[in-house]
Amino acid sequence: MSNDQHLLKVYSDRSYAHTTTVRHQGSTVAFAMDDRRRIVYSVLDLSRHDEAKGEADAAYWSQDPLPLRFPSEVARVGYALTGTVRMPVVKRGGRVEADTPERLDEQELDRFLSSTARLGAAVPFHVVSDGTHVYVLRQSVRADHPDAVFRLADGTGSSGDPARTDYSKQAGAKVAVVDATLLCDRFVLAGGELKPVLEVRYRRSRHKGRPDSAKDSLGAQDMEGRPFVEPTQPPCWRVLHRVTFVSRVLPDIPPADAPPLEKAMRQLDVESNYELVRRLDPYVKGAATGLSELAEATRTTLARELPELLPHADDVIGFLAQYYGVEA
Repeated sequence: MSNDQHLLKVYSDRSYAHTTTVRHQGSTVAFAMDDRRRIVYSVLDLSRHDEAKGEADAAYWSQDPLPLRFPSEVARVGYALTGTVRMPVVKRGGRVEADTPERLDEQELDRFLSSTARLGAAVPFHVVSDGTHVYVLRQSVRADHPDAVFRLADGTGSSGDPARTDYSKQAGAKVAVVDATLLCDRFVLAGGELKPVLEVRYRRSRHKGRPDSAKDSLGAQDMEGRPFVEPTQPPCWRVLHRVTFVSRVLPDIPPADAPPLEKAMRQLDVESNYELVRRLDPYVKGAATGLSELAEATRTTLARELPELLPHADDVIGFLAQYYGVEA
C-alpha cells in the first residue's frame, strides 16, 4: 500500500464540485458540495483507535459521507420580535408543497427542498471552528434561482410555488427570503456527527421571546415534540468577527513587527487566540456581564495563571470583551 493510500479516503458515490476542511476539537472534518448543491461531510477521528482497523489514517474517516442537515427556518437579523421565517414543506419526489396544517412523515419529506439547504448557491463555501461550534458560511442563491423562496403575507411562512397569490410584496414584487447574501449555520460535533444547535423557545408560539398566552411555557420542543433548532441566519458582523478572531492561529515565528501580546503568547507556547480564550474562560466567563467586571476578573486570573501576560492585560481584556460581546 502506498503512502497516499494510507492517508486518503476516497468517496466515489457522486460528483463533487467544492471541498473544504476544518480542525475541530482534535478531529479533522472534511466537507464537500456535490454538483446538485448538497453538502456532505466526513470526520477523521484518530482518537478512536481500533486494532482491527490498523494504523492507516484512511480507516478512521467516516465510512460514508454524511449529509449536513440544515434547519427549516431562517432568522431575520434585526427583526427578533417578528420571529423566524419557515421554509416550505416539500413532498418527496417533486416540488409539491404541503398545506400548512399537513404533517409529513420523514420518508415523505424532501429534506433538501424543505430546509435552508436549498438556499445555498453552487459556489465554494467556508467552514471555521471556534472550538465549541462549527460554522458553515455559504453564499445564498439569487432571487431568480429556481430554489429561491419568498415571504408570505402572514410574516412567518415562505413558498416557492409560483401559483400562490398570498405573497408579501414591495413595490409590487415578491420579497425573497434571501437574495445573494451570506448564510451562517452553527453545528456541534457529537458522536462523530454534526448536529444543529438546539435552542429554547415558547412551546406553543414557537417564538423565543413572545408566548402564545399566559399558559405558554419554555422548552426545547414544541407541543408536537419537534425540537427547536437554531435557524439559519444572515450573519451580523459580531458573529463573523468572533469566529474569524478566535480561529486565528499565530505564526510559529512572530514577525519583527508583531504586537507585544502575540510575542508573549508564543513564548508561553499559546498557539492561537482560541487557546488563550480556552485557558482563561473558566475563570472569567462568569464576569462577562460588564466591562469593569470582566477587566477585574481578567487581571486577577492573569496574575495567578499567566503572570507573563499581565503587562498586556489591557489588550487581553480588549479581545475578551470582543469575544464575549461585552460593550463599554
